[in-house]
This record gives sequence, structure tokens and C-alpha cells, in this order.
Amino acid sequence: MLGCGKSGRFQSSEAVKQRIQARLNASLEATRAKDIDRYMSFVPSDWTLHDDKGATLSRSDLRRGILEQWSIIDKTISIEERVERLTVQPDGASVWTSQRWERLMRERTGSQLDDVLTTQKHEEHWRFVRGQWWCYEVKELGGEIFVNGRPYHE
Repeated sequence: MLGCGKSGRFQSSEAVKQRIQARLNASLEATRAKDIDRYMSFVPSDWTLHDDKGATLSRSDLRRGILEQWSIIDKTISIEERVERLTVQPDGASVWTSQRWERLMRERTGSQLDDVLTTQKHEEHWRFVRGQWWCYEVKELGGEIFVNGRPYHE
């Protein structure tokens, strides 16, 4: 399947996958560096997230939540998000991703560090706008949380 590319040229599904993966990788680097402005530069102004509990978050909710998370993260050990599959339309793409993030986090009640590993699957809707692929909507499909190697349930 082909999608729209720069200057109206078409991109193959593999080319779209590579471009989207590169955007995901760049946003993960911003997460590693805790660079909120660089992180938010990858998020369009009308972005939304639908979490697996039915709540909808806006771009400003995302920024606030990211800063809260980062404030208790001492160190990211590893973080990755892979494009598992995608379907490309002329003006966008539906993308299914798999995320894995391991980090050292301070406990809420003290300074002790816990090793926290989260996995999460997403269904994302991307559009090709102003010569770039942008993720406009994310739906969380579920994942797991492990604290110090043990399953954690909220």
C-alpha cells in the first residue's frame, strides 16, 4: 500500500514504517534526556490519547503527566517502542506499536528506588502533515507493570 509523501510523491508501506519508527525513536531520546520541549515538539497541537480505562487526555494533560512521571524517575534503564504493523491510507496510517520501558523510580513515600518495567500496546493514528508523519491519536490497548521483578496491579 502507498501513502502520501513529500511533494505529493507516494511512499511504500516500508518507507512509511521507517519514517514513523524514526519519529518514535527521536521522541524516546527526548524521554531519556527528560527534555520536555523536545518531547512535545513531536506532539501535534490537537493530539489526544484514549487510555485503557476510557479516559481521554489532551496535549496539555500529556505534558503535565509526563513532567509528573519524570519528577520521580531517577534513571531510564531502557526504553523502546516498535512499530509492530501498520496500514497506510493515502492521507494517513493506522499503526500498532509495542512499548517497553524500564526505569528506576523513587517510591512515593521516600527516597528508595524501585526498578519499574512497563509494557504497553498502542493503536495509533498518524497523518502526513507539512512534510512529516505526526501521531494524532493514541489508544492504549493494555500492558503489564512489574516492580522489582514482581507483577504490580493498580
